[in-house]
Amino acid sequence: DLNDIFDGRIPAPRAATYIELLSAGQLGLIRNTGLRDALLDYDMQVGYSQVAYNVLVARVDPQIASVVSHLRFDKTLNATHAPSDAINENVWADVDLQALAADPKVEGALNMFASASRNQLIVAKTQQEKARAVLAILRPGVKRSRGKQP
Repeated sequence: DLNDIFDGRIPAPRAATYIELLSAGQLGLIRNTGLRDALLDYDMQVGYSQVAYNVLVARVDPQIASVVSHLRFDKTLNATHAPSDAINENVWADVDLQALAADPKVEGALNMFASASRNQLIVAKTQQEKARAVLAILRPGVKRSRGKQP
C-alpha cells in the first residue's frame, strides 16, 4: 500500500494528429461538426488533466519525506530488480510501522496522498469519458459498457 501512495498516473498527452490539424488550420477537414466538437472537448480536458496532475504532484511532494523517513532501504535489492525498476535510486525493504504510526506528520501526509489520488481519479475518469464520446461518434454501432477499455 505504501508503494501505491508514491505512484501517480501521468495523464495521456494531446493527440499529435489533432494538434497537427489544429496548428495547420486544417481542422475543417473533419466534416462532422459533432466529432470536431468532441475532439476539442477531449483536447481541452487533456490540457486540464495535465495541469491538474502537476498541481497534485506539487501538493504531495512535500509530504513524501514524512513517510519515507520511516522506510528502511536496502541497496542490495536494486541488483535483483528488473531494469525498469532501476528508476528508483533505492528499493525500500522494510518499514518501521510503530514509528510511522506515532509520527503526527504521517496522518496529514497520508490524507494528502488520499485526497490527491481521489482527485486524480476524477480527472482521469473525466478524460476517459471525453475519449469515449469521440469513440462513440467514430464507431456508432459499437456499444461500450462502463469499466471496459475504449
